[in-house]
Amino acid sequence: MAFLFDVIGSLVVAVIGFLGIIKMMATYRKRKGLWSTFKDTAEELGLVRKEGGLSGYGLPDIFGEMEGRQVYVHPVLKKRGKESEPGKTIYAVEHELEVHGPIVISSPETSSMEEDLYEMDVPSLNKKDYEVRTENHQNEEITGSLFSREVTSKISHMVKRNKDNFRAIIIEEGLLMFSTFGVERSGESIKENLEDAFDLVEKMENGASTVSEVKSQRLEKLSEKKPLALPEIGLMAVVSVIAVSLITASVRGLSYFYMNMGIVVLLVALTRIFVVVNMKLR
Repeated sequence: MAFLFDVIGSLVVAVIGFLGIIKMMATYRKRKGLWSTFKDTAEELGLVRKEGGLSGYGLPDIFGEMEGRQVYVHPVLKKRGKESEPGKTIYAVEHELEVHGPIVISSPETSSMEEDLYEMDVPSLNKKDYEVRTENHQNEEITGSLFSREVTSKISHMVKRNKDNFRAIIIEEGLLMFSTFGVERSGESIKENLEDAFDLVEKMENGASTVSEVKSQRLEKLSEKKPLALPEIGLMAVVSVIAVSLITASVRGLSYFYMNMGIVVLLVALTRIFVVVNMKLR
């Protein structure tokens, strides 16, 4: 009976372990290109690639300063089981515009995501079929200075270049975010969208009648985030040592179940180290 328990238990542990390894390798193959693109693009722009700041575990962000302004690029995966919430990429630039709550610029096709906001009358954008919404009536007093002809032209350029991928432009206190559908994997498109968002902020600030020194909490959160790759490797190294000790003890004690458990845990830990090193540190 004990031998049968060892065999069944070993098979269960092996199946769970190898399913975990298969999932890790599938994720590695799917996201390695994204990590590489974000690294190359960040270096080209003089920025850095970070993990887990806003994107969550397993995805990269681009973060840093461009000409004195903090910026970031933030990919968001499609939420599992929610067809109405596809993936997106957010290009964010720090600003000093005085706004009262978020201002959202969208097309008629994507305006449904701001149903809880009320529509503002901004002729320069409305005549181009863009909808402008906000939650605070005070923002109506500043739209004239924010959305000049030059700003409207820049917005149109950004929307047309991204075509059906355009999602929204969101202006909140301390931060402007240009959002597109899908996780962008083209380094050239990432660079162009971030530079366009940066240029848009400068044009809006040039026409603004007032400024604000309110800082974005999103930027503060990202700047404070520490790298996770090295601690993760350290943890997996400790797990590997424990697994080897378990295998050694099992051999001496002739415990078939614990020996197999140690082997599976060791393989999982080594696979995780391989993924972290080759995806997040290269």
